Amino acid sequence: MTKNSTTYSLRSVRKFSSSYHSAGLSDDCSHALFYNDSEVSVYRLGDIRTKDTSPSFSRIFNQQYKHGEFIRNVAPSRAFIVIVTNKRLLVFKFDADTLIGTVSHGDWDPSGLACHESKTHLVVFLGQCQRNKTKKYDGQIRVSRYRIDGQATNMPVFALNMPANDCPKRITFDTESQILTCITRIQNKLSIWKLDNEFFSSVEPFEFLKNKYTAETRETGVTSATVYQSPSKRLYVLCTTAPSTERWHHEGEWSFILLIPPNTSRPHIHLDSKVHTFEQLKSHRPLFAGRPSSQHHIFAVLEDSGRLSVLRLNRHDDGGIHSPDGDAEILAHSLCKQDRPLTDCLRFDPSGSFLFAVDPKGKIVVTEFEKE
Repeated sequence: MTKNSTTYSLRSVRKFSSSYHSAGLSDDCSHALFYNDSEVSVYRLGDIRTKDTSPSFSRIFNQQYKHGEFIRNVAPSRAFIVIVTNKRLLVFKFDADTLIGTVSHGDWDPSGLACHESKTHLVVFLGQCQRNKTKKYDGQIRVSRYRIDGQATNMPVFALNMPANDCPKRITFDTESQILTCITRIQNKLSIWKLDNEFFSSVEPFEFLKNKYTAETRETGVTSATVYQSPSKRLYVLCTTAPSTERWHHEGEWSFILLIPPNTSRPHIHLDSKVHTFEQLKSHRPLFAGRPSSQHHIFAVLEDSGRLSVLRLNRHDDGGIHSPDGDAEILAHSLCKQDRPLTDCLRFDPSGSFLFAVDPKGKIVVTEFEKE
């Protein structure tokens, strides 16, 4: 599957690598970001897909926070960066270091973040959680839109409600399909919305719970959920998992692929025939990120050890999609050891032919795949 693989190093990041705990990539893989509890930096990568020598990377954005304010999450688009602290949400255009919006969390605790950039708007999906009077959790995804085309008017803010006594853990948005996915923190449940052109949904989400996990708030269970479009144009969500004790006791935490029903309002039928597990990954360490390429029909995963692997995707005889490979192909280069799941550290470029991976120490792995 792989054609070649190259590594790059951001020396200024490696020099101070002990200070960063998280890393990510912009939508088009032209920028890399690094952050810790008090600082965020963005570096311009340019197009490094075809360069033979190590290019010079430049830092174009830096923000620092102190006096009791610390960073909880960061999400990039092509030209913007959304920073969530314990007190507020901030939106910057990073090449000009321009603040275009900020809002306080109020009584909500931030939990999960994603964003989408169009020609006219930046859409921000912020997970929020709070304890109610009965000591149970209330959760929602706050959707806000910012004009980026020079117009002064911002669109109304609204919220998508989470299942009862649960709250967001990790959020992703697929631009092509307008599918919003959310992994919940308490039950490891998968919630899926099909959003309209105004990024709104008037129906309840499609919810899927692969196994009845013991309620937990640690970084185990489902760690990522990303959307894949098959050659037949059907939509699937691919999920990676990290093991807790339930994986070994009940064989319930293998990474899996699930068909998204055409009508994403909550169905009453069971979809077992359309759910397939990636048992090729059973000998691998916990998986912290996954990313599919709908152009090349492959699925790339990142282990907590930093090892990168890929699987081919194909039609299953019993319906749905699975991987026909006996074993995953392990890539030649790996990242540093991972301390936490980071979905944005693994991305395919817009062509779907190049996989980018970045770690908090400033290492970037670019892998090119053979054309079919």
